[in-house]
Amino acid sequence: MPGLLTAEPLERVYLAWRRTVLTDPEMRAIDQASMRQLANALNEALTGDAQEALEEACELLAAQELNPTTSIRVVTTLVETFVDEIGARSGAEIRSLVATLGQACASLSTGLVTRAGAGAKRDHMTALPNRQAFDEALAAGTRAALDQENSLVLAHFDLDNFKQINDTEGHPAGDDILRGFAAALRDELPEDATAYRTGGDEFCALFPDNVSGSAQELVGALRDRGVAEFSCGIARISPDVATPEELYQAADQELYRNKEARKSQPDAS
Repeated sequence: MPGLLTAEPLERVYLAWRRTVLTDPEMRAIDQASMRQLANALNEALTGDAQEALEEACELLAAQELNPTTSIRVVTTLVETFVDEIGARSGAEIRSLVATLGQACASLSTGLVTRAGAGAKRDHMTALPNRQAFDEALAAGTRAALDQENSLVLAHFDLDNFKQINDTEGHPAGDDILRGFAAALRDELPEDATAYRTGGDEFCALFPDNVSGSAQELVGALRDRGVAEFSCGIARISPDVATPEELYQAADQELYRNKEARKSQPDAS
């Protein structure tokens, strides 16, 4: 569908908007290809048949796994950049276009808020389920394992020297490592196991009774990938470890024992 702006002014809008986005630590998580698609979608929305273009823009933003506030800020800055570009037009045309842009911004914001419920338990940086989702799954999994006398294994991962990477190489480098480790975790995770980002540089994986692969196999596969150095603690439901808190504490204690061992023996798990 043709848009309001032709290629040259639309490119000016994109470049100006991109400069704004790159100055914001949260907004810059959006990839460049999606930025171009968003600019194109809003440009098409200005021609009058807006619904399909706005739906496309909402889907694009939802796929970025940004939090709702950041997504709305992305939309607002894009709309403001369009307003700047059309500022040279006649007064009546500007008023009409600004009104259309305002409606587009409101429609996008409403769509994003509607989708926010589905993303409330997902980490926007890595697209993994977040700490809230983990706590709920750990509680439910522990109850189910005890009721059915099944197994439940928790693997707790902590990236080594992550603060040092942030301090020396910058937060964008640290963010890339987080996303890379999360992607490797998703790739190597056995079917029916679930991974979570539970804190800044901490991840967990839950292995219910029916999972074919083991936590130890996952650790080995992640070390082979070499995305990041990490320590891991693994714990299993048992008569002495029978609550969500006890299972998490057991894995956490094992993690830090292994982290200390890795400082003196880098090849230790």
